[in-house]
Amino acid sequence: MLIVLNHKMNLTKEEVVAYEKIIREKTYDDTLVVCPSIAYLPYFQGENYKLGSQIVSQYDGGSHTGEVSAKQLRSLNVSHCLVGHSETRKDHNETELELNKKIKVLLKNGIIPILCIGETQEERDQNKAEDVLTRDLRNCLRELSKEEISKVIVAYEPIWAIGSGNVPSNETIEQTVSMIKTFIEEQYQESVKVLYGGSINKHNYTILKTIFNVDGFLIGGFGLDVQGIQEMLEI
Repeated sequence: MLIVLNHKMNLTKEEVVAYEKIIREKTYDDTLVVCPSIAYLPYFQGENYKLGSQIVSQYDGGSHTGEVSAKQLRSLNVSHCLVGHSETRKDHNETELELNKKIKVLLKNGIIPILCIGETQEERDQNKAEDVLTRDLRNCLRELSKEEISKVIVAYEPIWAIGSGNVPSNETIEQTVSMIKTFIEEQYQESVKVLYGGSINKHNYTILKTIFNVDGFLIGGFGLDVQGIQEMLEI
């Protein structure tokens, strides 16, 4: 199982050093990926976990102030990168065309993209969730080869669940994940791993982990609680 911890824009240097010291002292049965703020990537170089980035530029390099390239991330031992998280889509007005370019540049540099997709509460209430998710997948994955598709990880994060404390039922998550996997298999004749993200904590983790077709979890706020994460991973 893949566990991805998204720190977002949190923790100071001193907190990061203490956090990393704790996680490097454990051996994990699950694959752990830590996505710190971009400034702290060099502080996470342990061998018992993998390093992820929260951002990447759609460009290979050049005059793009404030951006970070996939090549630069690769030089810092980054193995995974979030693409299209609902917060970055909102804050940076990311388009699906830009996300498609980011996925391509990540794959070109040997980094695994974690494509985040999700619907709003209104879209789910209007029974539009499937249309929203499949459109997103179709546009973000276009012009990728079967081999490239197989390397992409999809994270299903319903926008209404992120940081809200509201978690879909296991049945809803199972059905949505199944729909995502079936769509990709039918469209691209390839299979992908699908994670769930949205208001996960150590209490509901044991329930969510029973969903048979979920390949892992993308964890936000709770991921900052290093002791809680340790307890969760020992379950």
